[in-house]
Amino acid sequence: MNRDWIETLDSLPSIPTQMAGVLEEVGKTSAMDYNIVKMIQYDPAIACRVLKLANAPLYGYPSRIASLQQASGLLGPGAIKNMILTTPVLERFNREGYLESEIDFNKLWLHSSIVAILSKNLSSHFSNLEADVAFTNGLIHDIGKIALAVVQPMVMKETVQCAQTKGWRLKEAEENMLGISHSKIGALLGAKWGFPNLLIEVLEQGFIAEQGEVSDSLTAVIHLARYLAFKWGFGDGLEPENPVCALKVFSFLDIADADINQWEPELTAVIESVLQTLDADD
Repeated sequence: MNRDWIETLDSLPSIPTQMAGVLEEVGKTSAMDYNIVKMIQYDPAIACRVLKLANAPLYGYPSRIASLQQASGLLGPGAIKNMILTTPVLERFNREGYLESEIDFNKLWLHSSIVAILSKNLSSHFSNLEADVAFTNGLIHDIGKIALAVVQPMVMKETVQCAQTKGWRLKEAEENMLGISHSKIGALLGAKWGFPNLLIEVLEQGFIAEQGEVSDSLTAVIHLARYLAFKWGFGDGLEPENPVCALKVFSFLDIADADINQWEPELTAVIESVLQTLDADD
């Protein structure tokens, strides 16, 4: 597979349903200064643009800004408003085949949002983890998958079909058919866009199954959030089955099913709040 598109991809497009609510809020001048993060916190495409700009040498903190909250405070509402207004929308993105691919982009975006809020709330149960950094990592954890889906939609469709037919995980199908996984694509994009190593490392470890290893608590929490999102019906619509090996994640974090059962009311409540927020934006 030709990888030139990875080197030339400067940003990801957002989806129309997501942009509609964001653009409506942008039109309210008072809202811009009040809570800029709230407007962009559930859109991985805009989040990546914000992180890319905040980590540029121009702002004095190259490759050191690891959360949306940090980035928003550094850039200010004016710069973010301009960025939102120039964000490409998927339906007008100059790529062919995304309709024919039958990819459910709304489901992919919702999965990212659910993983983000679960990561933030799960991080409170473990020491030395910053909630805002966990949220941001959860939100952008699938940017390699999103990039492949929006830039090469028919290739992604064929890869998903191959995984389903052969009983492979999506990463296995990608490596066999394309010679590269969405995790690696995400890490390459993160490096290209100047993300800090903390974000790039989590992106690169986007696959923890039987043969994968958990190397740090932040990655483990992101994957625990992914596991729960799939388990509770908020998969990304692309993986044929839950891609996370729960045993490895549980072992690394030293938790058990009893812990998840104890946390479940809190976690399902924050999921419901996300769903209500996104419904209100539609």
